[in-house]
Amino acid sequence: MDEIDDLGRSAGRAARKRGQRLAPLVHLDTNQPERSDMNKRTAWIAAAAATVLVVAGVVAIASVKGNESVQTTSTIEPAPLSSTSSPASTETTQVTTTNPSTTDVPLTVEPPEQVALEQASIWPGADIVFDTPQDAASDFVRSVLGVEPVLGEFRELDSRSGEIEVRSNADAPPGTTFPRALLQLRQLRPTDGWYVISANSGGASISLPTAGAEVPAGPLTVEGEGRGFESTLNVVAFVAGPGYSDLDLVIASGGAFEQNEPFSATVDLSQASPGDVVTILVRGDTGLSEDPGEFAAIPVVIAPQMTAVTPQTDHPAVRGAIDFNLDSEPARPPALFGYDLFSEINDKELIADVTSVLGAVDDDTGWTPMPEALACTGATEYRSLLWDDVRFVVHRTADFGPTLAAWSIGDVTLLYSPALDNDIIAQSDLTTAAGIGIGTPAAELDDVGFDQILYEDNQVSGLAFIGPVVFTLDNSDQITAMSFEQNDC
Repeated sequence: MDEIDDLGRSAGRAARKRGQRLAPLVHLDTNQPERSDMNKRTAWIAAAAATVLVVAGVVAIASVKGNESVQTTSTIEPAPLSSTSSPASTETTQVTTTNPSTTDVPLTVEPPEQVALEQASIWPGADIVFDTPQDAASDFVRSVLGVEPVLGEFRELDSRSGEIEVRSNADAPPGTTFPRALLQLRQLRPTDGWYVISANSGGASISLPTAGAEVPAGPLTVEGEGRGFESTLNVVAFVAGPGYSDLDLVIASGGAFEQNEPFSATVDLSQASPGDVVTILVRGDTGLSEDPGEFAAIPVVIAPQMTAVTPQTDHPAVRGAIDFNLDSEPARPPALFGYDLFSEINDKELIADVTSVLGAVDDDTGWTPMPEALACTGATEYRSLLWDDVRFVVHRTADFGPTLAAWSIGDVTLLYSPALDNDIIAQSDLTTAAGIGIGTPAAELDDVGFDQILYEDNQVSGLAFIGPVVFTLDNSDQITAMSFEQNDC
């Protein structure tokens, strides 16, 4: 059996040509009665022959045992050995011997299984194997960046890892090249092939998400810093492998010259499957077709699909999520999930807190320049976040922020925030501790304790802190939406 294992490993190494997929191995079932030396030799030869045929792309399954009845069906299409070779043939043979009482020893071909690497990588796919780091790096540059690779020397970090610099000779003096990015490579088990595990450069970096993070198959916010020709950054998501195509491509804005600037973009990973390793690539545009540009790349893993659970109104994290803060000392603005308006917040923590209750964010604009029409808000950028029917708007300036500027439930429309072109797909069922929420009769607002309540057509305004909580009513005077927002205009 050791000889058989050695043969299988040798066949695997032979299949490990540049960019070649691993073939399934043939296994001999050893849970059988003791056999004679001749029978063992016969079975060994059958296993060896089957292994070679699998590696060559031809599968023949046979089992022969001395002095027994064997029925063998095989289809073999060998490649021609010369111009005079006979055509490929299909043959079925039945052999019967004098001892039908003994049992067959089956040889089985296992279906190929998805290879699980010890570490997520950005290129190539897990079932593609490169013998050298140079081959893996070259294939990444050629296949993903679409240019002919110009690479520096491989710098070994340890016996199984190292780095290679990607360079460009586009628009460079003859005989010179410019550095563009640094690829980190590692030899990964179980294939022992070389893989690109990440990339970084001085002109592009990714701070969110982190490398190897589990993310949902849906919208994913990508943040970092970068620069590019005319401030253009290409944010790309794809699953590595031959014939790959982008899951999504978003154009973001970074720095235009030597200075990196923050960027934020949301890519759609809804077409990915649980367990997929998705590469997130941020690449600065150069305006030159043969220049790979400065880029950064990390892998993320699509998380297992979770069963959607509709929040119940008596869930402690949902009931009480709204707090008008009418009795707080000192006075505080109305809050949602504990986040007050006008307070400086960590937007990443806000996303994590709300996601833990309502699930993955349904829409995230990322940090976007504030429209000129809303310059009166004093913000230079805004970020809008939507879960079900819950919307948060966050502002920031060059000197302050991020600060929470608005929240709404039941309707995404806000007077002093940019319009959001999204339909509400579900009701969140958030309420105050007393049960005030969407569907509550307007008459119950009289007992909430607002300093003043104003009724106007299908709208009720309850004065709290320095502004009103605005409630929208339907024809039966039930609440269909509520909001609280900063008004500096």
